Amino acid sequence: MRADRQLSGLLLLSFAAGAPSVFAGGCATTWAISEIGWDKPPLDENQRAESVPLPGVREQVKIRLYLAGRPPSTTAAPAAGADAAGPPRSAAAPAVAPTKRLQANCEVTQTGAAIEYRASTRYGPKWRRATAFSFLLEAIGAGLFFFSKNQPDGYVVAGLLGTDALATGLLYFAPAHDIYESARHDDELTVRRNCPEGLALRIAGRTAALSAVGQLDDVGQALFEQYMSAPAGGLQVVLGRFEGEVPIDPNVRCAWAVAESRPRELATCTPAQRATTLVPLELAIAVPTGMATAWRGATARPR
Repeated sequence: MRADRQLSGLLLLSFAAGAPSVFAGGCATTWAISEIGWDKPPLDENQRAESVPLPGVREQVKIRLYLAGRPPSTTAAPAAGADAAGPPRSAAAPAVAPTKRLQANCEVTQTGAAIEYRASTRYGPKWRRATAFSFLLEAIGAGLFFFSKNQPDGYVVAGLLGTDALATGLLYFAPAHDIYESARHDDELTVRRNCPEGLALRIAGRTAALSAVGQLDDVGQALFEQYMSAPAGGLQVVLGRFEGEVPIDPNVRCAWAVAESRPRELATCTPAQRATTLVPLELAIAVPTGMATAWRGATARPR
């Protein structure tokens, strides 16, 4: 009896290592599950894939606006004389102080479509070798369980293994054929991580340019603060004749007033609006390809 149990354990272990076990399903059972689940059957061979770009590239300028400046940095800068291999020789510099000025983070991306073509062979030589090995292993296992002393459990396991072995033997003769598939997908590439030349804020009809690092000059900052204090008109990010609306609502204005500590503007806010967290505002502007990636002027293109 003990020897039969050890033999059963060895057989199940061999099925788990080399072929599917009774509990996980035999070779034929695994094949049936993959067919029902619309998944690729096991042992597809000679798999090949080739991606072909399609004409037409879409360019976007993605902007993230921090209305009251970026949050403070938690990383302390190393002090002068710090040793890269050990601790600094003097106290570390304080963390970067937050700024209350509007700050824009810009990113220019290009997106292009492509078609991926895939080809493979199904039921080829590897499939036949695997089914032959599984058939032999399951047939031997069915015989051993059938003649074991652990009955009637042995008959049940032998029946399951024998049925799967018979189906596996039939699958051995499945005709080989080639599979051809194709799928369309989009690839996005970031080509620039600063603000393109000509990007500006249009504040209630007046234009204030954004620098390459996403900052306004003093006049532009004053226009922005005046707009947030007494909103009139709209707020857009513009690049040439292309623009995107900045979603400013009363909740955003009140959150900005809290961050800027402006009691006059806070007087019109409800307690719920004062509890609103100021989060960066994100928008994207679709522009013609090359418009936001061209570098103009006498300076060299940054690396």
